[in-house]
Amino acid sequence: MPKAAVAEAVLERLDERRRSVAANSEAIYRAVREAAAAGARGGIEAGLLRELEQITAGNASLRSKLRRLQGLMSRTRAVAAPHVPCRKGCSACCHLQVEISQVEAEMIGEATGRRPQTLQPGFQATPKEQLGRSDTPCPFLLDNACSIYEIRPLVCRNHMIADVDNLLCGFDNLALAMAQDERAVPLPLFDAGPVFRAYRSLNLARKQAWADIRQFFPAAGA
Repeated sequence: MPKAAVAEAVLERLDERRRSVAANSEAIYRAVREAAAAGARGGIEAGLLRELEQITAGNASLRSKLRRLQGLMSRTRAVAAPHVPCRKGCSACCHLQVEISQVEAEMIGEATGRRPQTLQPGFQATPKEQLGRSDTPCPFLLDNACSIYEIRPLVCRNHMIADVDNLLCGFDNLALAMAQDERAVPLPLFDAGPVFRAYRSLNLARKQAWADIRQFFPAAGA
């Protein structure tokens, strides 16, 4: 497989970051744990697991459960937000795969007035060459910002990098990763945790279609 074309100066920065990313991530994780402990009553993990159990075991519709899981994910990620580089306008991650279920697509469609495609149950793979480049944006990325932020998918709420800046999220490192180039530096992402596992379990149990957001909302003429 041919190597991705990346400027030498960027490769040098990536190589330098490779040597410091583990320490950067550990420092951020430590700061987040301290912030979580300071704001928790009875332990943040215990409270999270109790609410998760109430959501998943409750007698409610899948949509209702997904909305509550989205809110729970946002609240847990809010603790980490002050310590990570993820900000409005930093949108390279919006060019990666955004996996959502049919019911999530319908929820977005109802909120935006844009009817999603109905896909067959099961996972619908997206070719790698259609993702991770500057010309592969999420259909709801407008002016370098999320136009459906309040109703964004849970996978987007979950995506958060534990590093000092967005170097590793940039298109150069993404191009290396997509080409399976050994010079790519893996993204130090926060663990998806029990919320995301519950989310996947609920959708899979209902035999939902599962695909990239671009497949549910293709570009005009696609």
